[in-house]
Amino acid sequence: MRVCVIGAGHNGLVAANVLAEGGLNVDLFESRGKVGGMAETLEFMGVKVSRASYVLGLMPLSLVSKFGIPTISQDPFQTLFLDGQVMPFWRDHERRRKELSKLGLTDYEEFDRKLIRFKEIVEEKFTFLDAPPSLTEIAEAAEKAGVEEVVRLTSRQFLRRYLPRYMHRAFIYPGMEDAPAYLVAYFFSPSWSIVPGGMGTVAKVLAERATSLGVRIRLGSSVSRIVENRGKVKGVEAAGKFYQCEAILSSASPVVTWQLLGETSKADPGVGRWVKYNMVLRRMPTLPQQLIPFSHSILDLEAGELLFHSVLDGTMGGTVASFMGDMGELEEVIPDLKENLLGVDVLDASKAEVEYNIPGGNLNHLPMRPPYLFDGRPGYRTEIEGLYMGGAGSYPGGQVTGIPGFNSATALLRDWKTLSGHT
Repeated sequence: MRVCVIGAGHNGLVAANVLAEGGLNVDLFESRGKVGGMAETLEFMGVKVSRASYVLGLMPLSLVSKFGIPTISQDPFQTLFLDGQVMPFWRDHERRRKELSKLGLTDYEEFDRKLIRFKEIVEEKFTFLDAPPSLTEIAEAAEKAGVEEVVRLTSRQFLRRYLPRYMHRAFIYPGMEDAPAYLVAYFFSPSWSIVPGGMGTVAKVLAERATSLGVRIRLGSSVSRIVENRGKVKGVEAAGKFYQCEAILSSASPVVTWQLLGETSKADPGVGRWVKYNMVLRRMPTLPQQLIPFSHSILDLEAGELLFHSVLDGTMGGTVASFMGDMGELEEVIPDLKENLLGVDVLDASKAEVEYNIPGGNLNHLPMRPPYLFDGRPGYRTEIEGLYMGGAGSYPGGQVTGIPGFNSATALLRDWKTLSGHT
């Protein structure tokens, strides 16, 4: 059976690996001249920078291990610096809870325990699935475990119950405060890690593995049309050629996938308002004294989120940092930042929309809020026989997780084996 996979971002690469392992004949189409999508290492001013995504933490450890993705586990994985106070988030649950409680966050321990318990439930029951779960299914499982508020309350309500207002922005992105507190748990992860050589290493490892399994990776081959007849896929048109296949798995945005079918979008991707700065520095700038012991950590400042990759990763070729936030405010925290700045690559939603083909520049393909949560996101199977969706627009959503790619490919394999009688 021949399968065409659309998009060589991390989900497309994961899917290609799983399909090839299952014995299928796989062609992987990528419009750009390199694999990875937003999991990309860019050569900039002679050094390496993680252009878009810059840390790995939401991919299940089982997938990280399966695909042999290398990581550097900084500890603490994240450090908050708010109102002049340093709050380290250690990987060890008990140490993290104990030390933050000592800082006067008396309800933090209960907050943390509920987040971790909920994440355990999701990992055990709602990660590797044939179809996205419903809110009701997740809520029932959460209620049995005594953590139903993570689903029943909004993010704002949940955070107010346990943490002072100034800490909320460290746990939820702007615009998501009225979405279910599920998102607080979704983005909270003690597994946040640096990938040596930048996030492009994720794509490199996956691509090399896929190639060794016989996957044909066709770079510079933009799919212009999904061809179907009477509700069944026939193939794809790419780079002026027609490629016949019995199944298609699209890791592109659902909006793009519908466009390739000649259909009107069934969802609004929204408009991204994020900006990421990839900085190349002459030397490590002078951090506030309290932060120096934590310079290897993800630094969550009032100005935004800052990570000095090169503190732990000596393969970047220089002093490099990722920052998402307000550069003016960051310069107030680090006064000598500007004098040490050799160059900066600026990536925002409008650039990402063009360069990575993500409508609205939405990193998650579809908004991470109702009605696009759980089974409100497109399923892995579609109404068209042989067409599957396995990008960030499918459950569970954004970030570098590999879950949609893995689940959609597994669903496709299961359907093929059922139809063909394979076991």
